[in-house]
Amino acid sequence: MLTDTVIRRRRALRPLAPLCLAALLGACAMPEPWVAPYQRGQLADPAMLWGGEPLADRFTQHVRDVRQGARGAAVTAGGGCGCN
Repeated sequence: MLTDTVIRRRRALRPLAPLCLAALLGACAMPEPWVAPYQRGQLADPAMLWGGEPLADRFTQHVRDVRQGARGAAVTAGGGCGCN
């Protein structure tokens, strides 16, 4: 059995239902490509790779090893504080 307050709340929210439905269906629209086809060649540049600069990558790995106390932890399983 519904109380009067529940019925009043449902009636108050009833006009919002079409608005919520429109917002949900509007999110299903097909997105336009953010990158133009002529710009995709620039994104495929080797400098955009994570491993693009070996010296910088070695430095970053050294900093991680020192901070975590886990020399070689990127290659093998385990390392760090010794927790499993």
